[in-house]
Amino acid sequence: MALIDKVRLKILEEIYKNIPPEAGLTKIEFEGPEIAIYLRDVKSVLEKEETIKSIAKIIKKRVVVRVDESSRRDVDDALEIILNEVPPDLGLTKEDITFDEVLGEVIIKTTNPAVFFKDKRQLYNKIFMETGWRPHILRKPPLRSLILESTIKYLISQSDIRRKILRNIGDRIHRDTLFKDPYVRITALGGFQEVGRSSILLETQESKILVDFGYNPSAPT
Repeated sequence: MALIDKVRLKILEEIYKNIPPEAGLTKIEFEGPEIAIYLRDVKSVLEKEETIKSIAKIIKKRVVVRVDESSRRDVDDALEIILNEVPPDLGLTKEDITFDEVLGEVIIKTTNPAVFFKDKRQLYNKIFMETGWRPHILRKPPLRSLILESTIKYLISQSDIRRKILRNIGDRIHRDTLFKDPYVRITALGGFQEVGRSSILLETQESKILVDFGYNPSAPT
């Protein structure tokens, strides 16, 4: 491994050292600012939450746990398990459940998200352990929302591209610093002493980032 990857190597060492062997760690991915760890069995880390919290504290990164694709239930079985586990009074239907096969997540729309997180995330963890799909809980609006439905469909259709982009960004974030001079230049392009048109350019020796690209409501059309 090249010297430029010393930062990443340190993160990998801490994760391998702290994940219990019975969890069956299969791979670690750097997805944007997050670290995604893939396990064959999430039971040991879900029942002992301090494991992931401890790793996150040591490496100072947000850690996302996912189940390895080979250990996930197929979509039909997972759907049946979720519908059986969720309390009937929530009125959950199969139309409220969407599977993201690229990220290994299941999006669940519900009128009462708190049910999944009460009693130390009991229902959330049970679904995760029994299906192998990481729940992503969304609040369901009282009236049908075509915007929400189309947004979910679009995100699912672009999951593979999103993952590639996140991993590319993750590779750039989790590496050694290329330049010793830590200067940052901030240029106000808009939004300062005016309403709208917010835009700030951040520059370092390594990169240029445009923060916001606002609209000027008073501009002539």
